[in-house]
Amino acid sequence: MNLYGHPDSTQLAVHLSPRPYVEQIYVVDAEGKNPAVNVSQSGFYNGKPKWSQDNRILTWTTSKFGLKTADGEDWDETVTGIFTNSSAMKDFKDDREVPEEVESYPFSASNIEYRDAFHLPFSSAVLETHLLG
Repeated sequence: MNLYGHPDSTQLAVHLSPRPYVEQIYVVDAEGKNPAVNVSQSGFYNGKPKWSQDNRILTWTTSKFGLKTADGEDWDETVTGIFTNSSAMKDFKDDREVPEEVESYPFSASNIEYRDAFHLPFSSAVLETHLLG
């Protein structure tokens, strides 16, 4: 299990393996008051969660859209992300700065299926090659 803290330390993004060969990203309340929420919601490998610097987006790598070997095994991952809540999504789409009265965008489980932020169509190997030259 790997833990990745939300910038305001109230929530953690957790990389768990609930059953063999399936790795998921969950968001858990740091105090354990609320149930864990599976944000990756797929039967593929998902790992390396990271909160964006402005707290609006949670990203992770996934093999769901990654390159496959000739026999269909996962070979590489791509990067995907979701908005942490509806306000974060709306402010981002309206190109608004993070409002001063908002200390952070806490994660919300409601309407998670409609909060896709992005999915990079390139494999992590292609991105890494481009970024590192």
